[in-house]
Amino acid sequence: MRGPSASPETSYKLVMPRGAPRYALKPGQSASLPTPLIGYFAPPIYPPSLARPGMPPVVVTAHLVFGTDGKVQAVAIVSDSYPATGHVLFEAAVREATRGWKFTPLVFTETAGGGGTPVTLKHESRPFSLWFEFHFAMVDGKPAVETVKR
Repeated sequence: MRGPSASPETSYKLVMPRGAPRYALKPGQSASLPTPLIGYFAPPIYPPSLARPGMPPVVVTAHLVFGTDGKVQAVAIVSDSYPATGHVLFEAAVREATRGWKFTPLVFTETAGGGGTPVTLKHESRPFSLWFEFHFAMVDGKPAVETVKR
């Protein structure tokens, strides 16, 4: 019998904690929301040394801080659900994958000229934070990182 594959299927879940800071738009201001850039969104890999039948599901929540260029500047693990010493391997997998993530920048644009043609007064990128939940699980004998709990 073959062991589980170390090549997982992967996805994530974006979460927003209660009380998390948010930008507020002013009158005449708009924002282009950040979106992931293809090619800069590597998934976490299920730690091969922990991929075994009967392994309980593990949830890792991470807070990512992005710079004005949309690149990850910091990764903080908020929580994980694995009680054994191997939890650091799940956390390391999330840190390693997300450090290379890149989103389009969060851009705020201020305009004026309500009656006529709008004039752009200010166009600036701002840093932003996003929280992600990663669900590591063994599915049909294979390691997977997914957005839904089974």
